[in-house]
Amino acid sequence: MERRRPLYRRFPPGEPPADLLPEGSTAWLTEAAANSVVLLPVMVDGTVAAVVTAATCGDRPPVSPGDADLRIVARCLPSPSAAEVGGDRYDSVVLPDGATVLAIGDAAGHNLDAAVQMSQLRNMLRALSVDRLGRPGEILRRLKIVMESLAPDATATCALARVEQTQPDQWQLNYAVAGHPPPLLVTPDGDCRLLEDAANPLLGVVFDQPYDSAVEHLPPRSTVLLYTDGLVERPGEDLDQGLERLREQASALARRPLDGFCDGLLNSLLATTGTDDIALIALRAPTGSKPGP
Repeated sequence: MERRRPLYRRFPPGEPPADLLPEGSTAWLTEAAANSVVLLPVMVDGTVAAVVTAATCGDRPPVSPGDADLRIVARCLPSPSAAEVGGDRYDSVVLPDGATVLAIGDAAGHNLDAAVQMSQLRNMLRALSVDRLGRPGEILRRLKIVMESLAPDATATCALARVEQTQPDQWQLNYAVAGHPPPLLVTPDGDCRLLEDAANPLLGVVFDQPYDSAVEHLPPRSTVLLYTDGLVERPGEDLDQGLERLREQASALARRPLDGFCDGLLNSLLATTGTDDIALIALRAPTGSKPGP
């Protein structure tokens, strides 16, 4: 918790470690037949102010990256110098058709209003993604329309990606970006490429044209990284320099496990970034995945 990192523990149903949580919480987890728990630090002004506990209970299987074909890891770090919460948010959801959606966004501002707006936008985006099952560009366009009525003064950036299995050993990425830094595709060999074929205006501005989407085939064990600008921006520096620095670090970390890949990026880039919040979410394709035609 002091290092501002989530803590994950898995254990036999109804047998949580005695030294993990307070006695009352341990008793509840035992009664609920919990089998896994995550402790999430809550940051205020760069300091851990509280800890949130999330548990999987009853007969539901524990959350474990090894149980799924796709692996997903996310990190969020508040600004160490700002006393107010920001608008960085990430999300992931499995759609009714089996596709997995990743989303990351940043609402304008660095205060409570920005955090509330981004939470509202995240929920609206999740609802649209589940209801429409369309291309990411079309989903973002519909989100823009909803914002015009429900949040006419809000502006935000967003990257939305849909990952689906097109054949038994083949995975595909369909993505769209609205005013947000481009996703990064990293192969196991360290080849890093910014995905810039589906760039659209940020949400909240007047734009009456369709939003573009683009498709990428995912090589085996490749990594898709979505991130907010706090990871790459530095005061007084051109954004291209920050993006190139991200590519260099991601290339060097390409063969690490996904947790180590994300933590390595944060540890190596924190010293060179500015004072903004940082959020990232990364997905890794299965070993057996084959690139498409």
